[in-house]
Order: sequence, then structure tokens, then C-alpha cells
Amino acid sequence: MWSIRKPSDDNVSEFLMSLRDKNFSYDCLKGTFDVRSKDDLLRDERFRGFTPDYYRIKLGDGEQTFEKAKQALRSWKHFGVDWVQIFHPDTPIVVGADVAILAHAMGVYTLSGARIVYVIDEHEPPLRRFGFAHGTLEVHVASGEERFLVTYNTVSEEVFYEVVSYSQANKWYTRIGYPVTRMIQDQFAQESLLAMKMWVSSSQNSDKIE
Repeated sequence: MWSIRKPSDDNVSEFLMSLRDKNFSYDCLKGTFDVRSKDDLLRDERFRGFTPDYYRIKLGDGEQTFEKAKQALRSWKHFGVDWVQIFHPDTPIVVGADVAILAHAMGVYTLSGARIVYVIDEHEPPLRRFGFAHGTLEVHVASGEERFLVTYNTVSEEVFYEVVSYSQANKWYTRIGYPVTRMIQDQFAQESLLAMKMWVSSSQNSDKIE
């Protein structure tokens, strides 16, 4: 749904409740699970007609950084963007959990629904991974899947955060203004990377002060 006025808390609550009866708006569920690069998305025939995106940033080094990054994902800190709100940030990271995403861009509010498709929690070295993907529901402005993942290479000690997605327009207004939609998607991913970087860094500095 879209509006020039910000939806009220009641509006958002009603929207969130309605998601229980909604279906996914795309067929290739869990398509992002094994993606390691943008080339993986481009080569996979399942994603023909979708636009692939792959973003990555180094958060730091060491197991402590990895644990902080996991904590950030569990509390939806990767949505720490001024113009986007997640309802609700205490939603548990479990398969089947629904969330409402309120965005305010280009003077318009959009409210979209998504559902967690899978969770990754891998502990075996040399590459430990934690994260999840949510898939768009019928009432999302886009159609596709987005994965948020942190990785820890126990050999190099490097910790990275990745945003991987494939999407296409799902509403008439996102189809008409698709270049703008792509710009907004790119902006969110870039700001999500920075939000994670800043939160993990500030969290570690707080620990040192204490």
C-alpha cells in the first residue's frame, strides 16, 4: 500500500495482522541460500526476469566482531536507516515470522509485507555464517527475496556483512517508476551496510569503555 500520509500505528498493526493470510509473490523460494557472488545470480535460470543485487562490506576482524554482527541482525539493526522502519524490531529471527516494512521515499509512504524464508546458523570452520532471508508477500511493492548474512573466516579472522537479493516490480507504480525503484533499493542496501558497520563499531567501543 502507498500513501502521501504516514500510516498510523493502528494502520500498521492491521496491515501486519493481515499478512498471516498472504502468499509469497514469487516462486523460487530460498533462491539466495547458496549465492556466493552476483555471478551466481546472473547464471541461475531461476532468476531470469529478476534484477540481481550483491553488496558486501567488511565489519572488522575476530570472533567478537562476528558475535556483535550476529546480535545486530537478531535485533534488526541492519534496518537502521532513517527513512525505513521495520515492524517490529523485536520480531524473532525464525522461519515464518512476518514483518511490515514502512519506507518514506520521494514524498510517498509505502507499506510492504515480507516473511522470513530461512535462517542460516553455521558454526563449522573455516567459514561460520549467520543470517536469514525474507521473501516478499503479495502486498510488497517488489517481488523477490533478500538475504542478510554475516560471515566469519576463522583463518583470516575477517568478518563481512552481505546483502544479496533478486527482485522485480510488483505494483503498477513501481513498474512505471522502475528506475526510481532501483535507485531506492540501491540506497537502502548501501545504507544498510553502513548501519551495520557503525553499529558493530560503536558497540565494540562501548564494551572497551566499560
